[in-house]
Amino acid sequence: MNTRTEFNHIMPSWAMEKYTIQPFLWYGLILFFLLISCNRENPSPPMVEKRPVETTLFGDTRIDPYSWMGNIEDSSVTAHLELENAYTDAVLASTHLLRDRLWEEMKSQVPESEEFPPEPDGQYEYFDREEASLEYPVYLRRPIQGGSEEIVLDLNQLAKGHDYYNVPHHAVSPDGTLVAFLEDTNGDDIAALRIRALDGTWNRLIHPEEVSAYALAWSQDNASLYYTRPDATQRPSEVWKHNIGSDPDTDIRLFQELDGRFWVDVQSARTDEWIFVHSKADDASRILAIDALDTDRNPLEIVTLEDSIRVIDIQHLRTDAHGGWFYVVNDGNGARDGQLVRRKVEGWGDHPWELVVPEQTGVEIRTFAAIKDWLVFEERRDGRRVVRVMRHDGNDEHIVPNAPDPGFTAFHLGPEYDRDAIGLITSGPLSAFAIHQYNPERRKLATVFQRKPAFDVTEFEAGVHFGTASDGTKVPVTFLRPKKVAYDGTCPTILTGYGAIGVIMEPGHHVFRDFASLLERGFTIAIAHPRGGGYYGKRWHDAGKLERSLVTFTDFVAAAEGLFEAGFTSPDNLALVGGSSGGLLVSAAINLKPDVAKVVVAQVPFVDCLNSMLDSTLPVTQLDYPEYGNPQEEVYYKSIRSFAPYENIGAFDYPDILATGGLYDARVSFWEPAKWVARIRELRTDQDGLTLLRMHMGAGHGGSSARSDALLERAEWQAFILDRMNTNKI
Repeated sequence: MNTRTEFNHIMPSWAMEKYTIQPFLWYGLILFFLLISCNRENPSPPMVEKRPVETTLFGDTRIDPYSWMGNIEDSSVTAHLELENAYTDAVLASTHLLRDRLWEEMKSQVPESEEFPPEPDGQYEYFDREEASLEYPVYLRRPIQGGSEEIVLDLNQLAKGHDYYNVPHHAVSPDGTLVAFLEDTNGDDIAALRIRALDGTWNRLIHPEEVSAYALAWSQDNASLYYTRPDATQRPSEVWKHNIGSDPDTDIRLFQELDGRFWVDVQSARTDEWIFVHSKADDASRILAIDALDTDRNPLEIVTLEDSIRVIDIQHLRTDAHGGWFYVVNDGNGARDGQLVRRKVEGWGDHPWELVVPEQTGVEIRTFAAIKDWLVFEERRDGRRVVRVMRHDGNDEHIVPNAPDPGFTAFHLGPEYDRDAIGLITSGPLSAFAIHQYNPERRKLATVFQRKPAFDVTEFEAGVHFGTASDGTKVPVTFLRPKKVAYDGTCPTILTGYGAIGVIMEPGHHVFRDFASLLERGFTIAIAHPRGGGYYGKRWHDAGKLERSLVTFTDFVAAAEGLFEAGFTSPDNLALVGGSSGGLLVSAAINLKPDVAKVVVAQVPFVDCLNSMLDSTLPVTQLDYPEYGNPQEEVYYKSIRSFAPYENIGAFDYPDILATGGLYDARVSFWEPAKWVARIRELRTDQDGLTLLRMHMGAGHGGSSARSDALLERAEWQAFILDRMNTNKI
């Protein structure tokens, strides 16, 4: 019998190639696939080899039997991941009919064609179009004075030949003749840099896979392009200048940040007169300003590390006199929630910073923008995201009305500085995504785009409930629930959250839209806002970071218990869902209280955080030090050790678990969910409980790039929840 031929139908192509020279693994894989195919009713999980590694730090000895999974050069690692996928396929085979039904429902919610309002820039207005028949958006423009539309970038054409394709950033040159764009073809956040002539005459690869997939900026003479490059840990750490038409090997490095805690960004001011290089950590910043009109001029160092301040945002305000002003929101003078200061551009070194808007305790400035006559702020006020405007001279200050409650308002400004109207976005559980134009002088709001609600909003009610933490702190939970459901604990419920780096999981309609199929089946959807996130501003964030990080996870458990006490749901009717740091959140919660939920979906979860943060060579590790602390210091080692999900797995009856990962994930390494799943499966005491891993072998942190594939992934884990909770499935 020709083994290679006979098993082509069950063996992946990588195995056919790789295991030709490793017959013992090859036959092991054949045996496993045979067992799976012959035992579909009750498949057995893969056997996982233990290779114990012992480490001791600060008197604490840990034994890690699965550290070998972090070695991608070990061929048995990818073999194991494929076996995990095969096992998950076998277990979930009984849910495929339900999954496919959900998938069709999700695809039916995609509009046939959706075009977003155009934004003017120079002689053109730019807009995006998405169509249900296409996997990716198309970026377009049309002349403001009239004329036919032109394609700037058609991602559907560019994605051909790629299993994964994403353009995380693109920028059109000031004269409108060129577009620079970044291509990520595997999801690892490292991109190729291309420049395309918009008349279609040429498309050049400037740098293959050498550029950070985050930022681009043009000089005003269209002659130079600025971009960032990563260091060995994939952290954007350098700013480079490419002269159009020159050999890319002659590109010039303008800035390098060696401190691994800092993330380097480059962006153009809305006035187009300056390019800002911002090197930022959670507690410090350094900013250079490059003259976009004279790029040979030495940059101005606007903020130095010696200033010991964190800059939240920077803008240039144009005036006829003295070159205008630089406006900065920072945390100087102890203003943790932010203050606005300004400084004249002309005679830079001769003028001090002037205070424009002092800190208002409990009102956090999240970001701001400067346009022709107005300053525009996004703020957190009492747990809500609102927009406040004021004239340059401080007069006519007011908060934009009509914000959904619960929900949020955000500003949506294109590249134009000389504009009278302010673009706004509103969204909430019961308020579908909408774009408005707001005239601050007349205080008039006009809606220019309104998306259709993803469900019948008249059938649901929304609000904010509060759990109570052990120290008495009230933990807010935004919820959307069916009106007709009683408060008797029987309603199936999803509880999600994030709870780290000051991120707010805004209760926008898009969050609930992703659960529309579950809402239609009678679910309640709830978002917890624990300390460590930014729901109440910077101080709320600080209350759950560094040595105080454990409180984030106890807050999340308190949020769940608050729902139980109020009759929203019960542990047997609760599923926890979280991704990335949200995956850490739900995974740590089930160590603290294993019976808190029936089901857990942990997407690209940061579950091996202690081991990862002890390795400073990994991507993101040093960037996380300001958030969780450096575990090479005892106080932070003990703090992280107290909540790290992998280290705290015990002999518990755990919920049914589905974890996901991405082989090319540069933010949460693929081995984290793989190790976590193996360890839980080994130690859990309810051996009939499920612990599954879905590893995306061709994607990174965000999963599949094509829309239909991404929806299929969502349908799979939602079908898993419905199946394990025995709810109304079809």
